[in-house]
Amino acid sequence: MEIDREELPGQWKRWEVQESEVQRTDEKLGGGGVGTVVRGIWQGQIDVAVKTVRFREGYI
Repeated sequence: MEIDREELPGQWKRWEVQESEVQRTDEKLGGGGVGTVVRGIWQGQIDVAVKTVRFREGYI
């Protein structure tokens, strides 16, 4: 399943952080029809799950 970014609900953007604040690892935590989830480090110290969403034009 692929969607256009413009189709996302407005509230979703509240949870989006700057890519420069997160260091992604290669450790895959999960995945599905819309994208994948990998382990990341936010602001250099906080473990987070990073969901990468696949849009029609590619991953972000």
